[in-house]
Amino acid sequence: MNRQIVAFLSLFSLVLVLSIYYVMLPFANPASNDKNANVDIEDSTELYFASLLEKKNNEYEIFISEQTEIVASADASGEEKAQALAAIEQRRAILEKEEQAINLILEYGFDEAYVEIVDGTVEILVAIDEEYTTLDIAQIMIIAFNQFGRDYVPKVKVYQETPNQT
Repeated sequence: MNRQIVAFLSLFSLVLVLSIYYVMLPFANPASNDKNANVDIEDSTELYFASLLEKKNNEYEIFISEQTEIVASADASGEEKAQALAAIEQRRAILEKEEQAINLILEYGFDEAYVEIVDGTVEILVAIDEEYTTLDIAQIMIIAFNQFGRDYVPKVKVYQETPNQT
């Protein structure tokens, strides 16, 4: 009984000290930070591809957390847990292949690349500053077939940023 009281009082005092510390912190004044603002303006193409990748990573994390909940659930059967683990492993394998395909496309000479499997299709988006030929697109399709086999149909789109005309 005494150990429980000591543990409770220790945790209570820790929470009390941290809450007092938090309350005593000074508020940040946004106007004072304007002088030290360091703004890096990146290429809009890079931002677009980064946003696509971020969206895909968020969806992957949600999928993993859902499958992990199934695995951790006491109500799920052994078969459901095995299916959840298999789904996680399958998704990881697909992500690795997508990443390898992106690296191969970038090595080929494109500026940016994004690859995602959607409903039996390998959707590939590439960015290039220069003119591209059908040979470039054919090479991307060969990379897709080598990475994903004939089970998926490659769909290639080219992203070209048009300069603003004022």
